[in-house]
Amino acid sequence: MNRIKEQMMAGLLASTILAGAILAGGTQLTYEGKTIFESEAKVSFGATYGDRAVKAVVNAKEEGKISVRTDKKPVRVFVNRELLDAGKWNYLDDKKMTTLVVPAGSTSVQFRFDDMATLKPMALVYKVAVDPSANGGKLSLDLKGVNVDEKFSGQVAWPENAAGLYEVTVSENSLLKPVNASRVDDKTYFLTKGSALQVDADAPGGKAPDVKVTAKCVGNAVSVKSQNREKLLARKDIIKVEGEAFDRMIGGEVSISKEHKNTSAGGCIFAWGTAGTRLEWDVKVPGGKILCRVRDGRPGDCLIAQVRGERQVRGGGRVDRVRRDGRLGPQQSEGMAGLRGGRRERQACDGRIQGWRQHAGS
Repeated sequence: MNRIKEQMMAGLLASTILAGAILAGGTQLTYEGKTIFESEAKVSFGATYGDRAVKAVVNAKEEGKISVRTDKKPVRVFVNRELLDAGKWNYLDDKKMTTLVVPAGSTSVQFRFDDMATLKPMALVYKVAVDPSANGGKLSLDLKGVNVDEKFSGQVAWPENAAGLYEVTVSENSLLKPVNASRVDDKTYFLTKGSALQVDADAPGGKAPDVKVTAKCVGNAVSVKSQNREKLLARKDIIKVEGEAFDRMIGGEVSISKEHKNTSAGGCIFAWGTAGTRLEWDVKVPGGKILCRVRDGRPGDCLIAQVRGERQVRGGGRVDRVRRDGRLGPQQSEGMAGLRGGRRERQACDGRIQGWRQHAGS
């Protein structure tokens, strides 16, 4: 209801500014017979009204006195985020208006009715518990951010040595926005060097919000090493799955070409350009160590293998030449990714391989 009230008042003031600007000698805005704003000079004015504050912006060519309807006496008045001395503003009870002098130019004014003592940005740091982490044991990270204008915004920079799949949860009053992270589902993301967790939260009255962030590793990033394609294909124990023969396509569409040269089985996937598009292949795999050859990996792609429900992720590096940034390499790269999972016995079990697109691009 308060938000609707603010939007209605903002729309009202915006619609009456032009009418007020043509008054001789100054500006006056009225609504239903009540004066909302007065100025000695012609100015532009806009405001939002809430239970905790009236927030206004005044554009004036020269310094002058203004009066803003606040309906009650403010606890504090701020001009351009600086606290205004109590002797420099006055509340007129008969008019329900607060008066003050504003300088030339664009001026922000806040009439506060709560106990907010400052509008200056306040740095905040929250501890983020990661248990378990991809490198084993607990990991403590910092969520660093700034609280300003009753909003908190901060980020957690992900360390290089903890790449993997994580289930991330935040408190109900917070909004999670992963940065450079591949999304698997509503709570699970592939996080590596260059990834970050951005967290935003409301901070009513400028008070530090109760922000909680937790992360739990559900799949480790595994090592990548170069393998010769011809020798690999010559092995008798190889399980070969053509990339074009995927079982499911989720969150978008890809195209399959039969005209590209130097491709296995005469075809290749291209136009995989929609961020979040996922392809899945169902395969029968043995327990123990599984080697998965990756072709045509590009920056922003990821590969996951599930063996008996245990997720293991290979999240990048050139397949034939591992880069430190943890991303997949260019088109037509060849190699092997070692994925560990399942039981050590040579017993057949169901597995699933998933690949998805993190960034847009063909």
